[in-house]
Order: sequence, then structure tokens, then C-alpha cells
Amino acid sequence: MSKVASYQSIQCLRAVAVLMVALVHLYPQQVAIGAAGVDIFFVISGFIMATIGARETPSTFAMRRVARIVPLYWAVTLFMCALALKPGLFANFTFDIPRLLMSLFFLPYRDIDGVIWPLVKVGWTLNLEIFFYAVFMLCLLTARPVPAAIGTILLLIVTGLLLDPAQAAPITWTSPLLAEFVFGMLIAILPRPPNRALALAIIAGGILWLALAAVSQVTPDNEGWRFVVWGGGAALLVLGCLGMEEAGAWPRATRPLARLGDASYSFYLLHGLVIALVAKLLGHGLFAGIVVLAVSTVTAFLSLHLFERPAARLVPSVLFRNRG
Repeated sequence: MSKVASYQSIQCLRAVAVLMVALVHLYPQQVAIGAAGVDIFFVISGFIMATIGARETPSTFAMRRVARIVPLYWAVTLFMCALALKPGLFANFTFDIPRLLMSLFFLPYRDIDGVIWPLVKVGWTLNLEIFFYAVFMLCLLTARPVPAAIGTILLLIVTGLLLDPAQAAPITWTSPLLAEFVFGMLIAILPRPPNRALALAIIAGGILWLALAAVSQVTPDNEGWRFVVWGGGAALLVLGCLGMEEAGAWPRATRPLARLGDASYSFYLLHGLVIALVAKLLGHGLFAGIVVLAVSTVTAFLSLHLFERPAARLVPSVLFRNRG
């Protein structure tokens, strides 16, 4: 088991993050701050890459990331396109071959409404993730990959601020949100809270930070400062939870939540389909929301064990089947 996989706190945060995202999609007006779950994911990703990825070769790094991300994302994208071929099933989903290819290969583009979204809308975060992975993989060629990745991302952000690009890809690849990956990498290489009391204080600070962000009604449209307003609170939560676990104070009762964290990627990609299905059957409201969360959880675990993990094991054998 990898060092990161042994962190129950990280898996619990993944579960919390994906539930936050689901809630904001269910109740966008009431739980707008739920979108900060994405920011927690970005910080966690930076931490994981700096903790595990920095010890891998570029080819191994690329293979593991592809095996982890691509199969399920492609399956969900193609499944939605197949369903869209039936008239009337999706009111707001259309596709063509160019947009399908750009979505599958994580190339940012503007949709028909001018928004930078792939066909599976939650995939906008994967466009940022994959770009971060590409940067980090190239930095693995240097003697100190983590500082190199931090410096490269900061340079990209500054370049974006100076040039103010209008095209979808340069906007994404110089987004200030990339700073949240930097937060995670810094958490990995800098000292963490040495005791339970300080870790709890940092967790409380992260919760307060996000609560203040909720009161200020910051929305996902405020991308310019989102990495501070939401990303700052997300970074404090990750830092505090890691410190708490390393101090030996992480509660054992959180193990079921950690198991949901294991299935968080499947939950993240599939819950939108569940929301659409439940809305057709039950409409919207509290009961429908409870059904969505329950069905999404069951679906996520089925996907994890029947597709996500088997596919991740299959990819390396397919990529390297012709080797020695």
C-alpha cells in the first residue's frame, strides 16, 4: 500500500469533497459553497503528486495517471453520447465529433454557450488535472521535480495574468486555480502540524475560512480569486487533517467515510447522470436529493469494483504488452 493510500484523512476529505460537489449540483442556490469540494480535490492532488509522483519515472507516472483517469472518463463520455442519440432523453446535451474528440483528449474548448466545458461538464476539472500531470511529468526530468513544478505553475499563472488570453486552452493552462495544486505540493514538502491541538486549530481555521466564503457569496464565476477565497480554506483543511492523522489522533470512526473516498472518482463522474435520472422520476427536493446521494453511492462502489479498478489494472498490460 502506498504512503498516500494509507492516509485515512485524505480519503475522508475526498469523500467530503465529492459530497459537497453533489450537494451544489442538487441545490445550487442553497449550497453554493459546495463547489469548494473541487478546490479540496485540487489541493489533495498536488499533495499526492509531490508525495508519490515525485518518486516515479516519467513513463510510470504517465501510465498510472492514464490508468486512473482515462478509462472511466471515456466510458462516461461515450455512454452519454450514446444516450443522447435517443431523441428527447437529454434536453440540453448535444455533441459532434470535434467536441467529442476534444473532450476525450482533455483539450479545453468553449461550448455552444461560450463556457469552457467538455461534454461531461464536471470534466472541466479533469482538463486542469491532466494539464497539471503533464507539467509534473516534464518536471520529473529535473533533479528536483517538486520545486520545478511549483515554479513552472507559478510562471504559467503570471504569464496568464500578463497576456490575458482569450482562447479556451490558454485560459485553462494559465488559470489561477492551478495555484491550488501548488498549495498541495507545499503541504507535502513543508513541515506539518506537530501535535493534535495545532492540527485541530488549523482544521477549525479552514472550516471558518470556507464559512466566511459562503457568507460572502463567492461563486464559481469569481475564478480570479477563487484560489484564495476557496482554495485557502481547502488547503488549511488538508494540512490540518494530515497533521491530525500524523499525530495519531485521527478518529477510527471515519473508516466508512474513507471507503467512500476510495470511490470518490466514480461518484464524481456518475452522480450527474443519477441526478438527471432521479429528476425525471421524482423531480427535485429533499427526498429526491437523499435518493440521489444513496443511488450515487451504490453506483460509485459498483463502478469502483466492476470497472474503475479492473480498467486501471488492464491499461498497463495493454500499453506494455509488446515489451520484452
